[in-house]
Amino acid sequence: MIFLTLMEMYEHVNDILNGICLEARKEMQDMGQKKLGSWKMAVTCGNAVWLTRHSFSRNCTYIVRNFLTGAPLYYYYTF
Repeated sequence: MIFLTLMEMYEHVNDILNGICLEARKEMQDMGQKKLGSWKMAVTCGNAVWLTRHSFSRNCTYIVRNFLTGAPLYYYYTF
């Protein structure tokens, strides 16, 4: 039951997250390029997790954020 609910939500949540990332990147690109936090002078941080279940199933998740605003810029995950 929970798995089906998550599968139903996946595309909607993914679309929302993609929109947030695109908006944050666009905001940085529209900033004056000599300003700290702009696309050319970005201040970012990243977090990553690598999980191994058994010896054959690997799962990697990471996110890159704008350090000044906390906005997510990019994310990736594998199942």
